[in-house]
Amino acid sequence: MKRFFIVIVVIASSLISCKSTKSTTTNQKYPNPLELLTKANRWQLTSFNDLTLTEAGFNDRTPWVIINAAEGKISGFNGCNSFSGDAEISDKHIKTGMMLSTKAFCQGVPEAEFFDILEKATSYEIKNEQLIFLKEKKPVMVFDLSHEKK
Repeated sequence: MKRFFIVIVVIASSLISCKSTKSTTTNQKYPNPLELLTKANRWQLTSFNDLTLTEAGFNDRTPWVIINAAEGKISGFNGCNSFSGDAEISDKHIKTGMMLSTKAFCQGVPEAEFFDILEKATSYEIKNEQLIFLKEKKPVMVFDLSHEKK
């Protein structure tokens, strides 16, 4: 009887440890999404103010951003010009500062709107491999993590 009890305890503890290991490894692809905001990761714009890129006027080249949370920097390309600047980034909030930008002329590209929305976004969330900028809890820009080499 004592041997039977020991076998039951060993089996039960094995099942419990397997269950807890499984739940921690399948929890989510990125347990700390803030770690994705590094200078190594480029984010490609996929939605702009609830419009596709073509509807918004980004016809030729896709805008992208790189956010380095550790250094408080943001840089990227707005569909026409490169830009960079400071950004205050916490777990859910982002505030961009003054942006420096090149000054090429590109007809039809909504550069001013891009910077306006970037400036007015107050928070963000990362779901799977999407970076979503929010204004008043509403998505205003959606970026997908790019797996292309820079």
